[in-house]
Amino acid sequence: MTINELEACGIDWFGRPLCRHKTTGIYYCVLEEGITFHDVLKGDAELYYKGRDREDEPSHPVELMK
Repeated sequence: MTINELEACGIDWFGRPLCRHKTTGIYYCVLEEGITFHDVLKGDAELYYKGRDREDEPSHPVELMK
């Protein structure tokens, strides 16, 4: 997955950005506090898969390609 395939779609309960894949609709999140969507776009944050339901706990990290 590339960074260009993601869009910002809000924040989680802890104020961390949520991202959504533009085609599949699958959600991803970050676990570190203080990270912004711009950090994600720069490749400075590790994303975790959340699935289609934003309420699920994050599971494995996702590798992003620039």
